[in-house]
This record gives sequence, C-alpha cells and structure tokens, in this order.
Amino acid sequence: MTSLAPRFPLLAKGVWPLLAVLATLLPLPVPASPPVAPTEALSPAEQLQKFRLPEGFAIELVAAEPEIQKPMNLAFDARGRLWVTHSVEYPFAPKEGAPHRDGLTVLSDFGPDGRARKAVRFADDLNIPIGVLPLGKGDEAIVWSIPNIWKLSDTDGDGKADSREILYGPFDFVDTHGDQNSFRLGPDGWVYACHGFRNDSKVKLKGEGEVVLTMQSGNTYRFKPDGSAIEQVTWGQVNPFGMCFDSLGNQFSADCHSRPVTMLLRGGVYESFGKPHDGLGYAPAMTGHDHGSTGIAGALVYDDSEGFPADYQGNLFVGNVITNTVHRDRLQWKGSSPWIEAPEDFLVCDDWWFRPVDLQTGPDGALYVADFYNCIIGHYEVDLLHPRRDRERGRIWRIVSKGDGVVGRDQAQTDGSLLPFDLTSAPAERLFPLLGHANQTVRRLTHEQLLARGSESPAILHDALLLAADTAAAPEARALATWIVARLGGLDKATAAGLASAPERAVRVHLVKALDGTAGWDDSRQRLVIALLFDDDPFVRRAAAEALADHPSFVALPALLAAWRDAAPDDVQLLHALRIAVRNQLRPGIRGAAVSPEALAAIDLPIADLERLFDVAVAVPDDDVAWSVLQLARRVGFPVDVLARAFGSVARSSTGERVEEAAAMARAQAGDDRGLAQRLFTALFDGQSKAGKRLTPGTALGDWGAALAAEVLAETGARNAATTLVALTVAEQVRLTGQADSIAAALADRTLPPDVRSAAAGTLLSLAPDRAGPLLTVVALDAGE
Repeated sequence: MTSLAPRFPLLAKGVWPLLAVLATLLPLPVPASPPVAPTEALSPAEQLQKFRLPEGFAIELVAAEPEIQKPMNLAFDARGRLWVTHSVEYPFAPKEGAPHRDGLTVLSDFGPDGRARKAVRFADDLNIPIGVLPLGKGDEAIVWSIPNIWKLSDTDGDGKADSREILYGPFDFVDTHGDQNSFRLGPDGWVYACHGFRNDSKVKLKGEGEVVLTMQSGNTYRFKPDGSAIEQVTWGQVNPFGMCFDSLGNQFSADCHSRPVTMLLRGGVYESFGKPHDGLGYAPAMTGHDHGSTGIAGALVYDDSEGFPADYQGNLFVGNVITNTVHRDRLQWKGSSPWIEAPEDFLVCDDWWFRPVDLQTGPDGALYVADFYNCIIGHYEVDLLHPRRDRERGRIWRIVSKGDGVVGRDQAQTDGSLLPFDLTSAPAERLFPLLGHANQTVRRLTHEQLLARGSESPAILHDALLLAADTAAAPEARALATWIVARLGGLDKATAAGLASAPERAVRVHLVKALDGTAGWDDSRQRLVIALLFDDDPFVRRAAAEALADHPSFVALPALLAAWRDAAPDDVQLLHALRIAVRNQLRPGIRGAAVSPEALAAIDLPIADLERLFDVAVAVPDDDVAWSVLQLARRVGFPVDVLARAFGSVARSSTGERVEEAAAMARAQAGDDRGLAQRLFTALFDGQSKAGKRLTPGTALGDWGAALAAEVLAETGARNAATTLVALTVAEQVRLTGQADSIAAALADRTLPPDVRSAAAGTLLSLAPDRAGPLLTVVALDAGE
C-alpha cells in the first residue's frame, strides 16, 4: 500500500489526534485513517454509534469477540448458517511445530436483531485461514490454511471437523495478507478463488505428485471440490481479495494497486506492477476511479428484489479498509461492458478501527460485513511487529433495509434461520420453486442442493427439464435449471435448440455457458454457439465468444472475426473476449486442435477481417503460427509496418533455420532501400531481444545486422537516436571492434539522448576497454555532464 502522507499533508504535521477529536464532534466525512490509528478500541456497542448509512437503512451486530477472532471470509450454507474464518496469528504464520490458534466458526440461531445466538467452533488449529466454502449438508467445508487448501469434514455429527484432507498445495505464503481467498462455487461445479500478492505458488493435486499449476502474485484460478483439477482463470492484478458473480455469471473481483474492482474475462491479462501483457493488450478496466484508497477488499453484486430498494439492485459493493467505508458502485452498462464513474459512500464509520474485508448477501436480504477490527491495516507501511496490531477483536455486521417486509423475512424472528427452511432436509419438490427466489444466495444454495441429489434421483433431471422449458417461470429459475439439466447429462441437441430461442437473455447466456462448461461438446453444440455469437443481446454474444475460445476450430474462426467486425466499439469487454477467442483458435493446446498453420497461411477472408486476424495472430507465441502469419502477410501484401510485425513474430517465436530464412527474405525484399532494410531488420532484432536471444556472427541475421550497424555508426552529422541505439547494441553483440572510433564519437555526441550515449559507453567498454576508460573519465569529471 502506498503512503498516505502525500495525499494528506496534515499527517506529516502530527495532527491526526486533532482530527480524531473533530471526528467525534462533527458529522463530516473523515479522510483515510492514519497508518496507526491514535484512537483506542471501542466496544461493539460504542462502535455501533459511529456508523453512518443512507436514510432507510440500519446496521446491526451479528457477532463479535470472544465468539470469533478477527474475521477474514464469510460464507452461508444450505442450513442458513454463517461460516467465518478468523485469525489471531495474522500477519505471521506460526513456525513449524508451534501451535496454530486460528479457527473456523459456524454462526446460527439468529435473533430478530440479527445477532447470532449460537457459535460453534467447527475447526481449530488452523493457520491464517482466509478462504472458506461450506459444502453439502453443512458437515464439511473447503478451507485455506497455510500452506494448503483443505477439506474439513464432520463425520460423527457433533458439529466439529474430525477429518482433514489436503485438496491442493502447497501454496506459497511469503506474504499472508492476500493468499488464497474468496472461494465461490460456480454453477459449473468449479470453485473460483483469488491468489495473493508476492506469492510464487507451485501447486500439486491433493498435495502430492507433479506440480500442475504455477502462479506468481495476483491471479484468479478455479479448482474442483474433490481435488481432481485446478487451472488458472485470469492473469495479473496485484492482490485480488474478494470475488463475486452476478446473476448472468459476470465475475468481479476487488483488488489494490491495479484497479479497485474488475470484471474478469476468462483468459484475460490485467495490469500488475508493470508485468507484460500477452500481446493482446491488457484486458479492459471497468473504472478509472481509484476509490480513494490502495486497500479494497470484498466484492458483492447485490441481488435480492425483495431486500434493498430497487435503485440498489445490481449495484456493486466493495469494502475500503483504508477509508473505513463500504462503497456503492452503480454499474453503467455499454453493451456487455460495465463502467463506474465514481463510487458512493454507502456505509461510513467514524471509528478508524473499522476494516471491512469481506461482504456477503445473506439469505435474509441483508448485507453482511466482516470487520477485521484493528487500529493498523497497512501490511507494508507499518512494521509487522508493531505492538499496537490488535489480535483480539473482530466483528460481523449486517445492513438491512428498513422497508416493509424486508428485515429478517419473518423466519429469522421465529426459528432463528435465515432461510425459508432447511434446504438440506427438504424434499426436491419444495426446493425447485426456490430456484426463482428473489434472493441470489437462496437460489445458489438451492441449486447446489438439487445437483448434489441429482445423481441419485432421476426425478430431479425430469423436473429440471420441465422447469427449464417453462416460459412462465422466472428467468433465474430457468437458467439454473438449465445448468442442472446440463450437469446431469440431459442437455441434448433438441433441448439446447429449444432453450436457445428463450426470450430471456439469462436463459440464453447460461445455456451457452452450460454448453461450454459440461461434457459433450460436438459439432451440434458448436453450430448452436456460433449462431448465438450473433444474438441480439451482447451478453449472449460475449458468452458465446468465451465458449468458442475453449474449443478451437477452423469453422469458428471466420464467425468470430465477423462478430468482431459487428461489435459495438464501446463494448470493450465483448471486443476483448472476441480477441481472446480468435487468438485461441490459433494457439495449440486449447482443448483440441487449433487452426492448422497451413490453413492459416492460405485463409481467404475480407481484407478487414484479415487485418483483425493478423493483429491477434502475431501475439501467439508459437513457431508454426508465426511462420504462417509471415506467409499470410507476404501473400496479402500488407503494408510495411504490418509486415515488420510478422518478421518480428518469427524472430521472437522461432529459432535456427526459420529465423535465417526470414532474415534472408527480409534482406532481399528491402534491396537497396536502406530505410526499409533498417525497419525490417529492427523488427527481427527486437523479436529476438524480447525472446532473450542475441545475434550470432556468421549467421544471415548477424551479418546483415553487422553491415547495417557499420553503415549507421560511420555516418557523420546529425544522428537518428533510435537507429543509433540499435546499431550500438548490434555492434556489441556481433563484436564490431573495427567501429571503436565511431562508437567513441557517439559517446562524445551531446546531441544524443543519455540512453544512447550510455549504450555507446557500454559497447565501447565491451569492445575496446582501453579506449573507453579515458573517455569515460573525461565525462565523469565534466560538471556539464
């Protein structure tokens, strides 16, 4: 996290104590809290008086110390209970052999005021647990505890885990403040998760065997709940902490240092402290506003039509641990691309210890907030051993709308449950109507219960088929029923074709995702998804692009390029999804055979589509693809700048004979045109440099570079800085010792930029150190230098 002092000059003058006093007197917004809050801890009752909310909302305490420690992640189960991981160890993992004092607690029996009257410690002896996901009937859970993702089970029915199994690991934990977090079970049966900052993880299935996934620093990934598969979903971001899905399956994450919130595209690469992108450019952002902080945590799209007022439906909420705020982000959609102009402060706390690290929508329609209550939140600004880091206190709050029929949905006031009934024991005929419930959490939990029973009850597939086809049912119910049909093996050609004409986009979006995400992809599925690539709705088109990205085929390539041509220019998420899909048709190893190099080189498309294809193809790091793209560029007669990119792609992706052939080809094409020769050679040279390769004397490329470099260095008069820089680098690599005088002249030429003269110094030191020493001494002693 960055320093707060430059943004708040008063901090440097030691006036935070004065601000603390003013905060108690004036109902005004308070800036970001200081790195170490000068105030003392408040009791939950005292803290409750410090919250500010919009008119019509109230906040209530759910749980606090000593029932829980410092909360990290929250999750609800199918019995209406709230699971919370909590820690006293953070930020230091105990040394090997030392006791682990962290835990996982299940909260239940909620009173009319929201307070949990029962707290059961499901698991002890955990090590900075963050991610948590209860499964099945609530007798097991997936939990992150350093250094593995575990499955904890209660096999004897006493409410406490007595069995532990490693699912995946070990993960790195050089930095513990992000690590593995925000476990979210998708309708496809995969668990989606975030990987934390600085950690370089090499993950094995069930902790044994070969490494199957390597991730460095911030990324997102997914895994199967049974420990059988794990794979990366997105690349980049710095420290994603917080993830959610909306009802259309759009995936959002919170982060610090890159963007506060991001809509994630599968296969997208996001900015992350200067890390390179994949050649397609960074995946699009969804806001240009930093939310006034470098510490954003938790992400939640609110979806309960009987809960918060209509104006809040579909809003994105995120926690800001630096400004002690929960923000409300109104999403403005341009096609399938969301945009946030600026956040609104939804919940503000005038107690600097309030740290909202996770958000969840309860089955009761309330917004639940995990409060990592602490006077210090910075992981880097403040010494990790600072004595004021709190290890005792933690709270969970819920925010409710005070409108009629909202708070608690009655049953919380009678039997202590947040659900209409216990989903784990109710018969299937009572569950199916809940797939259309107003609350997304209820719908999701019901969906999981029906799927868990589906393999043992053929009636569930039958009823799901009826519901999916029922045009009078709620769109959300039909969409989830479509997933049940697909995952139970009932999504045949006729059923899929019928659902593809559903008037509700939610059904068509999830149909495409289900066709992609379940076994059985064949020609009929491919044809249907290609047809939906031209659907009237942009969300359906984006889902189709993502599905085709997973299943490369020559047939899909022209359709993807046509869809790219037709896409609205401001629907940036759709455009990038199409670019990823086109790239994946060419990239070997994506669930099947990619478009063959021979077919790529000979492809016949309109020139505009060929230009789009080329723009993506040069980003594919494959020898055969690069060579085919070069043949395509030469056959079509693309402009020099485009052709140069093709030569550069070959030099970056190929070795040996192909690079030599490309060099000879480029040299012959340039002929006596010196400017063209320099342009094409530079493209080849840059491609090699990006691949970490050097020129070799005696090769076609090395000899051509030596000849061009000698010409450039021998020039008198004004020098071109860029051309001279390349010539100096080439001279060092191919050992042009005969150019020492010219290199020395470049070093002495004050009209050249410092980076060029620095390169001249390095080249001269390498080729003629005796000559370089006296010249560099003169430069060092010259005050004008």
